[in-house]
Amino acid sequence: MSLRFRLTLLYSLLFAAVLAVFGVIVYLRISARLYASVDDSLSVRAHQITSRPLAANGRVQLNQTVLDEIADPGVYAEVLNPEGVPIEKSSNLTSELPIATKHKTLSAPALETHDTSNDERVRILYQPLEDGNTLLVARSLHQTDAALDLIRILLIGGGVLALLAANGLSYIFAGPALQPIRAATDTAGEIEATGDFSRRIEGEEQRGEVGDLVRTLNELIAKVESTLDAHRAFLADSSHELRRPLAVMRGNLEVLRGGGLPPEDREQVIAETEAESRRMSRILADLLLLSQVDARLILQRQPVDLADIARTVAEREQQRFRDRQIDVHLPDGPLRIDADEQRVGQIFENLIDNAALYSEPGKPIDVTLRANGRQAVAEIRDEGPGMSEDEARHAFERFFRGRDGRKRHGDGSGLGLAIVRHIAEAHGGSVALHTSPAGTTVQVELPLANS
Repeated sequence: MSLRFRLTLLYSLLFAAVLAVFGVIVYLRISARLYASVDDSLSVRAHQITSRPLAANGRVQLNQTVLDEIADPGVYAEVLNPEGVPIEKSSNLTSELPIATKHKTLSAPALETHDTSNDERVRILYQPLEDGNTLLVARSLHQTDAALDLIRILLIGGGVLALLAANGLSYIFAGPALQPIRAATDTAGEIEATGDFSRRIEGEEQRGEVGDLVRTLNELIAKVESTLDAHRAFLADSSHELRRPLAVMRGNLEVLRGGGLPPEDREQVIAETEAESRRMSRILADLLLLSQVDARLILQRQPVDLADIARTVAEREQQRFRDRQIDVHLPDGPLRIDADEQRVGQIFENLIDNAALYSEPGKPIDVTLRANGRQAVAEIRDEGPGMSEDEARHAFERFFRGRDGRKRHGDGSGLGLAIVRHIAEAHGGSVALHTSPAGTTVQVELPLANS
C-alpha cells in the first residue's frame, strides 16, 4: 500500500469521523428545537382556551366554538371530566385521544408523546382546569417527523458526497505534496545503484519535514562518500607502505638464494630482512587496530589509575631508549578512569616513541599528568624541532609523516598519532597537539571515573 493511498485513507477516516460527529450534533440540536417548538405551540393553544372569562358559577366556559377556534389542521382539543370521560372535543377529532395520565391527579401541566390508533404520533399537553376537568391539547408530529427524516437524509447524503469529494481531492493533492519524497527516493535509489555518492538530493531549501528529510539524507550520503574516500585512501596508503618492506624482503631473498655472499654481507642482508619483516608486522598490527576502530573498537573497560599506567609505560620505554631521560611528573593522588588499560598504555607508548624517534638525540622527554575538572590530562613533551603549521594540521591523519620525520626515521608508518586519537576518542576523550621550534607537546584528555 503506497504512502499516498495510506494518507488518503487516514484523512478520509478522520474526515468521516468529523462529519459523523458534526451530523449527530446538528441533528440532535434541530430535533430538540423542533420538538420544543411543538411544546411551545401546545402551551400557547392551552393558554388561549383557559384565558376565557369564567361563567357565573365559576366554571371555565368551554364550548364547541372555543375548542374549534384553536383546532387547526393537525391540532386537536378535548376536555375530560374528573372521571376521565370526554365531555367536549374539537370537531376535527373523530376519536378519543390517547390518555395515559387520566387516572393521575394532575396538579401541573404535563406533556407526553403517544401513538394514535391510525399509527400517527401526537404530542399531548394535559392541562388541569380550575373546575376539576382536564384539558387535552394535541398536535400531530407528522410534519415534524417528516422534516427530521429529510434533515437526516440530507445530512447522511451530504456527508457521503462530501466524504467522496474529500477523498478524491486528498488523493489528487497528495500526489504533488509527496512528489519531493518520491524524487528523494528515486535519487537515493540511483545513487545506491550507480555508487555515485558525489550526487546530492535536491530540495534542501524546502521548509518543514520534507526539507529536514532531504538534508538528513544528504548528510548521510556525504558521510558515506567521505567514509568510502577514507577507505580508498587507507587502502592506497597501506598498500604503498607495505610495498617497500615486501620489495626489500623479496630482493634480499633473491640475493640469498643466489649464494656467493661473504658471511658479513650475508648477516647484513638477514638483519635487514628481519628489520623489514618487523616493520611490516608493526604496520599490519596498526592497520588491524585501525580497522577495529572503524568497526567500533571494543574496549575492556575497568577502573584503573592513569598515573600507574603512565609510570609503568615510561619505565618500559626507558629501557628501550637508554640514551634518553624520560621524566614523569605525577599528581599526589591517583587519577581514576574507566578505561581499557592496554589501549591507554598504547597511547603512552606511541607518544613516547614519537617523542624519542623524532626529536634530538639525548634530549629529555617529559610526561606530565594532572586533573582538570572532570578530565584527566596527560601531556608528553619533547625538545625536537617541532612541526610546521601545515604538518600540525595533518599530524593525526593516517600514514602522515612530516618531512623532518621521514629524514630522521624513514621506516616509520605514520600511524602512531592516528591510533592515539582513535583510542582517546573511543574512551570519550580528545587529543591536541601544540608545536613550536622549541618542541612539540601532545595533550590527551580522558574522562575521570565517577566517584
